[in-house]
Amino acid sequence: MKKAQSLTNIGSVYYKQCDYEKAKEIHQQAIDLLKTSKCENTAEYATALNSLGLDILRLKKYDDAFKMISEAYEIRKRLFNSKDHQDIAESLLSLGLNFSLKKDYKSALPYSLKAYEMRKRLHKDSDHPDLAQSLDNIGIVYSNLGDHKTSLEYKLKAY
Repeated sequence: MKKAQSLTNIGSVYYKQCDYEKAKEIHQQAIDLLKTSKCENTAEYATALNSLGLDILRLKKYDDAFKMISEAYEIRKRLFNSKDHQDIAESLLSLGLNFSLKKDYKSALPYSLKAYEMRKRLHKDSDHPDLAQSLDNIGIVYSNLGDHKTSLEYKLKAY
């Protein structure tokens, strides 16, 4: 499993460099390795699957990305008994991003709000960067919906 985790980390570096094809290739290798090891119901598998979904999302294959990210979300909910967990919040953010990139902002908003609320509970209302990121994401969604007043409120909270 350490090799699969390393592959996921390497794929994430390619993702951050905007080389989504290479990231996709590496993340797929991690998933294949985890499947071979019968590790489909692990946090590592869900992370690799979410990462692969994000790669595919950036390649504008929204429906394929949604399926992978949703599967990762379901695995994470099972693993963590649907309780607040950073990985579940990450899946919610990824699902919201999927809808945002499809320009379906009404569908993106509930995922973004749920991710923020979960992160708020996880970080006990501290000044954690995850909270600022979530608030900023919500502000972007409201802006894209044309609600600039609410967008500004969230952007100011993020600051």
